[in-house]
Amino acid sequence: MMKTVFFLSAILLFASCQEELEPIEVIKEVEIQPEMVAEDNFNYDTLQGIYSGDFAGSSIRIIVSYASGSNAIGYNIHKGLQRNLSGKVLNSNDTIYMTLAEPGDHEYDGVFTLTFVGEDQNPSAMWVSNSGEIKAKFFSISKLIKRRYDGGKLSESDIPGFFDASSDTLGDYSFSNDGFVSFKYYPESDRENRVEQYQKIKGTWSYKDEKVIIDWEKNKLFQSPEIFKIIKLDDYELYLQKADSSRTIWPMYM
Repeated sequence: MMKTVFFLSAILLFASCQEELEPIEVIKEVEIQPEMVAEDNFNYDTLQGIYSGDFAGSSIRIIVSYASGSNAIGYNIHKGLQRNLSGKVLNSNDTIYMTLAEPGDHEYDGVFTLTFVGEDQNPSAMWVSNSGEIKAKFFSISKLIKRRYDGGKLSESDIPGFFDASSDTLGDYSFSNDGFVSFKYYPESDRENRVEQYQKIKGTWSYKDEKVIIDWEKNKLFQSPEIFKIIKLDDYELYLQKADSSRTIWPMYM
């Protein structure tokens, strides 16, 4: 039996030598190691909040309502005009870049880029118009830290608590936490049109050096900006008086 097997093997070997050898495709299995990605331990919730800054000479508020490792949404208020914001978040080498785009259906819409370095909550900011016809704006913003008023020095977050509902001899004011301020008034009745419904003017307020500054939208009643000094009667009773003493805004509870 062993001889037969040897003979057959010799014949097969001889036959294979007479034929042209065909190439054989060799598939080699290679183990691919997954790329190691550093764990992202940054708490993106800390980016949420209200940011205040000076935008080309007038106050602006940028409100970040939601932020994650990839996306962010919010809105901004400038001279009473509110625009929604949405965009992307990128974490690179301990620096957070947040790109927030306005809707794009307004002639002055553009894109904000906020840059947070480390855990600093006072980012640098840039705004670029969609049209390219407006020069890019570079500015800084600060996060407003809400605290409980204890009767001492006022902070920006304290203003709405006193003046969320306030008035002067012309009409009624409402100061909101996000920097929005509205003024409602009844203009003198026109003999022909009989105007009797109230009119509304929108603006953005900010606080600096014991003064409240209001940047109004374009209107016929107020110039923009207006500066009001804070006058304290005691720790919990105060009012706003315009720098030239022409108007005084009183909280309605007083």
